[in-house]
Amino acid sequence: MIAPRPLPGRLYLVPNLLGVVPPDLSLAGRSRSPDWLYTYLRSFYRDPATKSGWNNLLFPNVAMPHVLWSVQGINTLVETEYEDREKAEAAAIAAKGLAKLERAADGGAQLLDAVSRPGAHGTRIGFVHPKSVCGVLTEFVEADGQPGT
Repeated sequence: MIAPRPLPGRLYLVPNLLGVVPPDLSLAGRSRSPDWLYTYLRSFYRDPATKSGWNNLLFPNVAMPHVLWSVQGINTLVETEYEDREKAEAAAIAAKGLAKLERAADGGAQLLDAVSRPGAHGTRIGFVHPKSVCGVLTEFVEADGQPGT
């Protein structure tokens, strides 16, 4: 990231508080995709070891606090070790299904499932309430780890 250099005689509070200048998101928005910027802003989690109290999965140890925490809530990082690859892949598939349901909820949809659940033939499924989709029961399905609706 390119950070502006401090001008003589100007007071810069953020570098004094965090130790370094935070990234310029206007530059990041132009040099990367909108999807990257969206993911960056959604990837903050609580980290008491940092000066700001926040960290980011996409940009570790970034010198920027989580500016959207009051809207998105507070996330914490949970690291889990699995016994074998199959269990780890099953957990990743379940997390992807949960992410799709969370996106629907973020859009204002009322969910019937707070988390994805096992469906037929090894799929993960979740439902959106018909009241949220003009009277149509909507099912999110992931088969073999491939996102789909």
